[in-house]
Formats: sequence, structure tokens, C-alpha cells
Amino acid sequence: MIKNVLLISADFPISYYQFAKAFKNNGCNVLVIGSTPYDNLHQELKDSVAEYYQSYDMENIKVMFDIIEYFINKYGPIDFLESNNEYWLRNDAIIRERFGILTGIYPDQLDEYQRKSSMKKAFIAAGAHVAPFLIVRDYDSLKEFADKFGYPLFAKPDIGVGAFGNYRINNEDELKTFYNDKPHVDYICEPFVTGVTITFDGIANSNSEVVVCANEIFPREIYSLHLTKQDMFYYVNKIVPDKLLNLGKNIIKSFGLKNRFFHTEFFLAENSVPGYFEKGDIVPLEINIRTPGGYTPDLLNYGLSINLYQVFADVICFGKTKLKVGERYYACCASRRNGKEYFFSDDDILRTYKNEICQYGQYPDVFSDLMGNRYYMAKFVREEDVKIFKEYVSRLTGQKYYSHESFSHVVGEDKRILEEQNSKLDYDEMAICDKHIDGA
Repeated sequence: MIKNVLLISADFPISYYQFAKAFKNNGCNVLVIGSTPYDNLHQELKDSVAEYYQSYDMENIKVMFDIIEYFINKYGPIDFLESNNEYWLRNDAIIRERFGILTGIYPDQLDEYQRKSSMKKAFIAAGAHVAPFLIVRDYDSLKEFADKFGYPLFAKPDIGVGAFGNYRINNEDELKTFYNDKPHVDYICEPFVTGVTITFDGIANSNSEVVVCANEIFPREIYSLHLTKQDMFYYVNKIVPDKLLNLGKNIIKSFGLKNRFFHTEFFLAENSVPGYFEKGDIVPLEINIRTPGGYTPDLLNYGLSINLYQVFADVICFGKTKLKVGERYYACCASRRNGKEYFFSDDDILRTYKNEICQYGQYPDVFSDLMGNRYYMAKFVREEDVKIFKEYVSRLTGQKYYSHESFSHVVGEDKRILEEQNSKLDYDEMAICDKHIDGA
């Protein structure tokens, strides 16, 4: 019986107030430790908690112990603790072990889930094709690996998240630079895999069965977005392809993942490494035992027509959920970066896509390096419209697109904007995204 639920950092990102709300809906006593001043909390988080404790030093595990002891003395034993945040996973595990909270992962289990080299074993056991790899210990073995598999290579921290600290290595000079300049942590090196990044996301129950799942599609070479300052764009697929669904379920079973969100990343390979994987194979990169980053849980909700926050709370409290996936959509997120001159204004986007926009706003600074600054989430029935939306949001001032369609297809306010902002372009060179009719 789950009574006292302790949520770490349910104040960030702001949408995580919905975890507290979901557990309260299930009759739980919800306790939260966060860094946000109480007066600045989302009102629904305030309404959902029995008590909120603002900590000025959440990284100090002794401080966290003191806060939790206070909670236990006041409310009784903690039955469940979770942050669903990569940054706090190890502290979550340490706290569980310290206070005997049995519903979750302990520190000695984390390496299996966080070390990319350890993940390989579970991927192989699940029947996946994986890239060969080397844990970088010395330059001679690194050079031998490069001679065997050739360039380019890709190196990343063995324990790490996102694109930070990653290297693409194109030649021997860059290999030497990487080895001399890399941070003093374990690195894993692999042949560079080209292809679209796809994911298998969802929630697993206590039997390592997938309760609900989705497939996201990301841009190529996502690791370089923060370096090149490109706009981020990704979307939730309307279906989960059978091959990915079967492999994803096998992977969750192989890892023995229980009562958790998961975010599993793959390449749909466009190259091959003989003896390891072929073109067209789904090649796993890593598994993350938490929600996908940023506001992506909200995007998944829009794509699946479901409340995943409530599904998660139901699985924890009852072992199952009565909620079902509703009508499926292509749900997409397009972002913009400060300092660029965009063809269409914020008002243009919100007016033109007023019937499709689900959520929009400003990313917190901690997200903006990779994700961009301002984001727009929308959902569509057709995948074609997802691509149109991307072009509409990302189009820069003076940027030309070529289409055989006539400018006469653009009508009303859209036509006025185009004529005003882009009068020097030929009408036959309008982008398909410029022909989106208001509310269509």
C-alpha cells in the first residue's frame, strides 16, 4: 500500500507538478523537496502537496537526509521516492538505501542502467544489433580500435546524458586531440553510426511489462545541435512500428526495468559495420530510466491522448491503470533560438496554427543550449502537416524555398504577410509552409 510519496524536484521542470497531482488523485500523501521558493510554485503543485520543503542545497546528501528525517518523524515512513530526473538518479538511489525505501533502484544497481558499456549486454540479450565499442583507457588501444574500424568515430562519456561532452572524430589528428583533451571520466568509443534517431518511450510495470509506449523521431546528429545552434525539431510518431515495438519490449524485459518511465534511444542505421549491424537495422544507443527530457512527457500526452503522469502514479499505487491510449496524433515540437531573424512572428504562428497548437512558451536556460529558447508544440493527423509546421516555424527572413505551386494558393492574412515581408521573392518560389491556410 503506497501512502507517503516523496517527489524530488517536482517543481522542475514546471510541468512535473502533474506527478504530485496524479499521486494526490490516488489518495497519497504527497511530500516534495525542491529548490523553488514556495510563492513561485505552480498553484496546482501547492494544491497537491501535504508539505513542500525548499532546500537551498539539494546536492548535499546530508542536508537531504535531514529533511527526509523531518518528514518521516512527521508523516511516517516513505513508501515511494522518485525524481524522474537524470541529475538526481544517484541521490534518489542513495536516499532509498539510507531509509529502506524498497520501491526503487539502489546505488549498486545504477551502473547497469547508466553505464553505456553495461547497457550493451542487455541490448545483446534482447536480440539487438549493437555497435562495437571500446572503453578508452590508453591511446595505443584507442589507435588500434581506430585502425580496425576506421573513421569517423564517436566518443561519449560512459555515464552521461544528452549531447554534452561528446566528440565526433574524423581523423588521427582529431583522435589525438580527443584523447589529450577529454575530461577525466570513462569514455566509450564506437564507429560513427549515421541515420535518424528514434526512441521507444513509455512506462514499465512491476513485471517489466510495457504498460504504454510511444515512438519519437529526432533530427540527425542531434549531438551537434548545441554546437551549431540549429533549431530543434522532433515529433511523436502516430504509431510504434512493429519491429521497434517488439525490440523495445524485449529490451525492457532484458533490463528487468520495474515501475519506471523509460526513454530508449536508437539509430535507424544508414551505414553498416560488418559483423555487428547492417543498413536498416535498429541499433540501440542507450536507455534512460526516467522520463524523456524537458517537456517531452507533455508532447507524448498530446500524441497519445492520455495522461502519462496519472498512468505512472496508477502503476506505482495499483500495479495497473484504467487509462487507455486515445486517438493518436503526430505531435511535434519546434523551437527557435534567440538572435535569429525569423520570417514569421510568434503571433503569426499562434494565429495560423491556432487549432493545432497544444502548448508553447520559453525553455528554462538549462534546456536552451540544446533545445533552443522558445518552443511550440502542435498535433496533426497527417505527417505531411508536421513537416509543413517545421518549415513554417523555422523559416528565416530572406530564406528562399522552391515549389511548383502557385502563390495564388495563399489567401487572406497569410497572403498579406507574405507580400509585406517577402515582396522581393518571386511568387513561384514560395515554400509549401507558406500556403498553410488559417486554422487548416
